Amino acid sequence: MSRKWFSKRAKSYLEGGVLLVVCLGVGTGQTEVVRGEEPRDEPPAKQGLGAEDPILDYLQEQVSRRPEHADSWRLLARHQRKTGQLQVARKTLARAITLAPASLAVLYERGELALLEGDPAAADKAFVELLRQGRESEYAERFRNRHPAAAARLSGVVTAERTAPLEESEEQALPASYEIQTFDGSADAEEAVRRGLREAADPLSRLRVFLELGVLYNSNVSLAPTSRDLRQPGTELGAFQLFASPDLEWELLRGASWSLGPIARGYGTINESNLSAFDLTSYQPGFFLERQTVWRETDWIGRAEYGYTLDLFDGDRIADRHGVTLSMTAIRSNGNFLYGFWSSRFSQFADDGATPETDSLDGPAHSAGVTQFLAWDRRWVERIHVGIDGEFAETEGADFRYDALNLHGGATCRLNRRWSLLPEAGVGYRSYADFTGTPSRNEVTWRVASRLRWDWSDQIALALVVRHDRFASQNEAFDAERTEGGVTLSYSR
Repeated sequence: MSRKWFSKRAKSYLEGGVLLVVCLGVGTGQTEVVRGEEPRDEPPAKQGLGAEDPILDYLQEQVSRRPEHADSWRLLARHQRKTGQLQVARKTLARAITLAPASLAVLYERGELALLEGDPAAADKAFVELLRQGRESEYAERFRNRHPAAAARLSGVVTAERTAPLEESEEQALPASYEIQTFDGSADAEEAVRRGLREAADPLSRLRVFLELGVLYNSNVSLAPTSRDLRQPGTELGAFQLFASPDLEWELLRGASWSLGPIARGYGTINESNLSAFDLTSYQPGFFLERQTVWRETDWIGRAEYGYTLDLFDGDRIADRHGVTLSMTAIRSNGNFLYGFWSSRFSQFADDGATPETDSLDGPAHSAGVTQFLAWDRRWVERIHVGIDGEFAETEGADFRYDALNLHGGATCRLNRRWSLLPEAGVGYRSYADFTGTPSRNEVTWRVASRLRWDWSDQIALALVVRHDRFASQNEAFDAERTEGGVTLSYSR
């Protein structure tokens, strides 16, 4: 009986929980030491870029907000190098060098910029030091891939010097990341409902499919599935974007009460041309093992899932992540059901920042939560759901370590046979106990969202969506928000 109820009712809870979270690296550019000139804290003015460059505006705002943050200066220099402003990039990077002269990221940038300026001796000096301090680092690997002949030559120089491997430096040269869909556990519960719906609709099918397409206005297009950072107020990183999000599962092996098989998920966006550097491609393969049983008039669905995520902006790797999730869904005969999960993920970013001990997002993050779905039996409100979850992120960078607690809830309002309104809200608190700056960056997080959905058929739905996220912090460098709105089309089977 509970299966039939689930098939009939769970469809009301389908939402896409797939939307993006902010980028850590922008642009591409590097630098060499400037002799005889004192670096300034003010960001260099725009030169030769025309009227519009929202990425430059964003990076200049970051160095204005955090003038003692070496990585902000380095990222600005990278973008200036990419746009051909080599002299300006050299002056900008000089500030990063002053703040973090031994940073692997800064050494790599120095070498690349020196090559573009036609100074191979200075480039060799920077790259040799990079190989000495972090020969297995992401930056050393990038150098070997981009300049294989020079890398082979300079590796020989380092070997000839009999430089021993620097284990501590190599350890700092790893990169990091996070989950983003929503900033709480509500998306995990929605995914469990979606899986149950697909199975209940066609229990004999081995293939489960969910595809969502749409057009959105996104006030922060620098959001990726492995990142957790929002733009600062006043920074123009908003654009219209096309997006596609496929989600497929295939039961490769299936028994009477269990199944296992591969997962193929993804997310992709195409932004307006001035922000094409943030065109996202996210690959999310994995596999699952699921078992079902009935106990005390309740259907219990246990699931173990492994997933790998690789995110790229405009073809360049941002980060990757390995994750394991254990979950249990209990569908009761009275129409209520409960979802609980535990998840552990380890992430690595391509860019550790100029000072990994404070800037790196590499490392594990663990989360657990529970969501209760309740029949409401009102004329307009069909069902409600409430949930709580906690998260612990142990990043290598002290400024990004946090503990979080989130509360979230929502409702399904059935307007008529085809139209539904699905409002949601959430509030949470993040404690950054190891943050090295002042004032504190502890944050209160808010989320409000709504979806007006029209069911064209049992498989196809059209929706108007709007959503706002707010990270409220007394530290202005981290006080941020994001707004999205648009039209989505979904297909499930």
